[in-house]
Amino acid sequence: MSPVRSASAHTSASPWSIALRLLARREYTRAELAAALARRGIAEKTVAELLERAERHGFLSDRRAASLHARRLAERQGNRAIAYRLHARGVSDADVAQALAETEAELGDERERAAAVWRKKFGSPPTTPQAWQKQARFLAARGFSWETIRALLSDPPEEVALPPDV
Repeated sequence: MSPVRSASAHTSASPWSIALRLLARREYTRAELAAALARRGIAEKTVAELLERAERHGFLSDRRAASLHARRLAERQGNRAIAYRLHARGVSDADVAQALAETEAELGDERERAAAVWRKKFGSPPTTPQAWQKQARFLAARGFSWETIRALLSDPPEEVALPPDV
């Protein structure tokens, strides 16, 4: 029989163990971890001390969290959407720029990523103005720049995916 954790076991845990438990699950930015700890009723001064301690031990890094989130998002979103989401997580402009640069080095530039997303959804160049608008809106909604969208739809990649066999 496995032991059952009571509600009081969570409340009696030290603030440091709560922070470590959160960090063990996923990467947090400084702002996200501060909010998560505050929601658990930990005092603001204690939260600040915990954040400093976690950073000092290398458990908390905005740059590392930004890079991981950017890499995950880059498979289906453009640089604008990635930057917006990282800023919403409390990441600084410098860390956002670094994360985008690392992502482009690993996964290719925004045009290559937009082409992959476009190929998966549409697979063929637009033949009418309405189709062009539909494809452009699709890519814009995923945060790709208009410059990238115009370049992609005006000069689609030659290796267009074939439709799946039915």
